Amino acid sequence: MTLMRVLGQKSQAVSVSCQAELRVPNTDVMFVLDTTGSMDEPIPNSGSTEPKIDGLRKAVKCFYEALAKQNITDIQPSDCGETSDPTASNLGSVQMRFGFVPYAVNVNVGRLLPLDYMADRWTYQSREASFDTKNDFSGWTYKPVTFNVSGLKGTGKNPWQSSLQLPIGDKGANTTVNWAGCIEERQTFRAPDSDPSNDWDPIPSTALDMDIDLVPTKSNVASQWGPMLPSAIWQRYNFTTFWGIRVRSTRSLENISVAANSSDTMPTVADSCPTAARTFQTWEASDFSKYVNDLTTGGSTYHDIGLLWGARIMSPTGIFAELNAPKNMTIERHMVFMTDGDTQTNEDDYSAYGVHWYDRRQTPTGSAPTSSLLEKLTDARTVALCEAIKNKNINLWVVSYGSVSGTTSDRLRACATPGKFVQASSVASLISNFKEIAAKISALRLTK
Repeated sequence: MTLMRVLGQKSQAVSVSCQAELRVPNTDVMFVLDTTGSMDEPIPNSGSTEPKIDGLRKAVKCFYEALAKQNITDIQPSDCGETSDPTASNLGSVQMRFGFVPYAVNVNVGRLLPLDYMADRWTYQSREASFDTKNDFSGWTYKPVTFNVSGLKGTGKNPWQSSLQLPIGDKGANTTVNWAGCIEERQTFRAPDSDPSNDWDPIPSTALDMDIDLVPTKSNVASQWGPMLPSAIWQRYNFTTFWGIRVRSTRSLENISVAANSSDTMPTVADSCPTAARTFQTWEASDFSKYVNDLTTGGSTYHDIGLLWGARIMSPTGIFAELNAPKNMTIERHMVFMTDGDTQTNEDDYSAYGVHWYDRRQTPTGSAPTSSLLEKLTDARTVALCEAIKNKNINLWVVSYGSVSGTTSDRLRACATPGKFVQASSVASLISNFKEIAAKISALRLTK
């Protein structure tokens, strides 16, 4: 017996009129893209020789076409599994913005920052010239040296320079040191032991680097960043004579002096700095395509630094709040985090935390860090950042691309917002997955 009959009412016909249309809300999409050295290789055992980075370029462009409904001319409809180019939809006054954080061992974000966010002085594993009483050059002392790096700052709001002069040239003369734009991170937390798994939940309060929204202050250098300067870095080794030949023996944390007439030479470090990141902006199709085409590959795999800066650049309450949270506008925020593999670190890497073996900013100072420890540390930090990102009401899409180990796959799945993890074992499936994400970001809404 129905409620209407209980109340003595007869059956009545009810007319309902509904209308729906496909609408994309104001949307920000941040691509956090693994551009490490392995992305220049084909997918193992796939039968394809196409580098993974080329497949990623196609997938990101297909994503743009699917969501922005704008045609990119250097891909064909068939590349995206379509039969025709996209046509403009009913976007109207909707804001659609995209940002990028390519990452590897580091991120290229320095020129996005206001001048005061970068320290004026920074310490590097470098060298300092020595002079005798006649002021003649007598040799080098290899040691940590604090340099004035304010020469990278011009005048005005944000006129970053591409180089500065440091006294590390021939016989201690000033020489040009180039800056590609990568950074060294601000104060972090140093692990007390060889097990970092229990150090990052919750994130330690002293880990200023892991505070996504903390705004730097000039009065607190611990809150600022420093420029990454590979050509100002030297490692330190002891030397021994073997069969009349001077050869490097063991590494050293001690200061090492080398006379001007000595044949002893200290090794430098590898230089790896990804393509410059981009804050949110609306993109013309041609500009979007050019940026994606210009992505470079190289370096080890530090997922944490990519996620950290993806979150920092897109946060509505952090250092880019004015850009990311315009007044009287509701924005849906999405991060698309794509990686092709496991964490890969090396104690020799010049990372956002210096040269691991020498600087030991993240690991115990009493023992040399190992790749195994650094990988565990990076994984633990990655897990913490995944939770921090999701807690900021950001939809975190995670794309596993290529051949990824089971443990890493499980970690990536847990990183994603529930229901927003996808796996791609081929270029075709990567493109399909990116298009699927774009389709889900679009929203079917009742308008009447």
